Amino acid sequence: MRTSIKITDHVIKKGGFFSSDYVLYTVQTAPTRWKVERKDNDFYTLRRLIRKEFPHLLVPPLPIKNTKMTLKVLQKRERQFSRFLQALGRAEEIKASKFFIAFL
Repeated sequence: MRTSIKITDHVIKKGGFFSSDYVLYTVQTAPTRWKVERKDNDFYTLRRLIRKEFPHLLVPPLPIKNTKMTLKVLQKRERQFSRFLQALGRAEEIKASKFFIAFL
């Protein structure tokens, strides 16, 4: 059975006294119906860990980090992160990775 992974939403969270605002992306899977919220940095960490675990595989790139939080930019990032996760989910070795499963 094939698993579908996509970003379904995003929320801008206000930072505190010592931190700036950040975006939380909602990642959903089907048919397992897993749902988690992840920050931008979580995607970059996942990619770094997957590249280290599977140096022989081509791991898709992620978009360049962007500090703009306009609706257009955030929607584009949702699509880019969705494509990244879908590509990882199609790779047999990667989709069984403890890092990938923990991320989802």
